[in-house]
Amino acid sequence: MGWATVLWLSLVCSLALFGGLFTLAPVDKTEALQIGIAETMLRLQEWVVPQWNGHLYADKPPLPYWLAMVVWQWFGLTPELARLPAAICATLGVAVIAWLLQRVARRELPAREAWLRAALAGTLLALSPGWIVFAHSAVHDIYLSVAITLALAGYAIGFCMPESPFRPRRWAAWIGFWCGVGFLSKGLLGIGLPLLIIGADCCLRGETRRVILRPLPLLQMGTAMLVVISPWLAGLIAGRRWDYLQGFIGFSNLQRATQAVDGHHQHPLFYLPVLLALLWRGG
Repeated sequence: MGWATVLWLSLVCSLALFGGLFTLAPVDKTEALQIGIAETMLRLQEWVVPQWNGHLYADKPPLPYWLAMVVWQWFGLTPELARLPAAICATLGVAVIAWLLQRVARRELPAREAWLRAALAGTLLALSPGWIVFAHSAVHDIYLSVAITLALAGYAIGFCMPESPFRPRRWAAWIGFWCGVGFLSKGLLGIGLPLLIIGADCCLRGETRRVILRPLPLLQMGTAMLVVISPWLAGLIAGRRWDYLQGFIGFSNLQRATQAVDGHHQHPLFYLPVLLALLWRGG
């Protein structure tokens, strides 16, 4: 059943996430802009500061641009190839969800049924319209989603499953690593959202809270996070790119979280009941 699940999900991802990947036009102006930024960085051989059309672009961090640049260096400068890392990343997210469901289900169910649940979970995610759209788009959202998914999967396996007393140390570094990837994908949201979810869950789990809040797991989590993000931040500081840091931290992160920008006019409290309603509806 394990190999059957892998083959099935490989087929589903190939059709849903890679089908038409290089034939569709840019989804909207956002994707065209992101491809243009990556192309400009490749032409200038600029790996630290995103730029486009002679202007600084401080709205987003550079991870998707780096991945597009690597693909172009290997396969040639074809704009649609910038979508390839997004499709691979979306496939990774499907694999992680299936793996997590199999690990959880096998504790209470026969192996066959556990693998069937893993196949169902992966299939539902791979066929979700939003997942398909962002897998076909050279934008930042799919990288953020997968980074948060992997961080929370590490928390679930390393700290919420009682049969593995020696794993929390390893999984604390795992959480920190993927929080760092989330930061390079879309800023502070990639760190704040998974840690907020973990913190809320820890409030309900006394035993988990006592394990994860020990000095060593916290140190490992923070160290792994810094290992991921510090090279880029060090490059910005060494180049004295305070203009980029001001735009990225001030506008793209803090102002977006506290004010209505880019046409998003709803009060922050609007989104919490909407999220709860969606979760209830999904359940």
